[in-house]
Amino acid sequence: MTAQTLTKSVANRGYTLLELLIVLLLMGLLMGLTTPRLIQMYESVSFSIERDDVLYQLGSLPFMVYQRGQAFKLLDIEKADSTDVITLPDGWRLESDETSNIIYNAFGYCSGGGALFVKNERQLRVQLEPPMCRPRILYD
Repeated sequence: MTAQTLTKSVANRGYTLLELLIVLLLMGLLMGLTTPRLIQMYESVSFSIERDDVLYQLGSLPFMVYQRGQAFKLLDIEKADSTDVITLPDGWRLESDETSNIIYNAFGYCSGGGALFVKNERQLRVQLEPPMCRPRILYD
């Protein structure tokens, strides 16, 4: 056997099955460690975007009520006739037991109070300061 044929057979060898299995095992371990953290990060970003949407809608609520020309109770969010005033993102709800009876009159001024919005196990507690009820986030 010459030196030239020996180098050709070594060059055409490729990877063994054991080497491929070790690489696949390492990739599986890395995916198993990082995937739950990526899911948590996605849910956190999604909650933040939806929270900003709720805060924006609460901030523009006095003007929307003024345009409509009718008084509005924040606790009436779930009713069908209030969907043109404020729309909560999917999965969000207003906790009626812990929300003040906040009333917006036809001119857009409100009585003020606290509101609690919930999505799954996460909460958004907001204080609405009269007369224009600009939302202020309260931290527990």
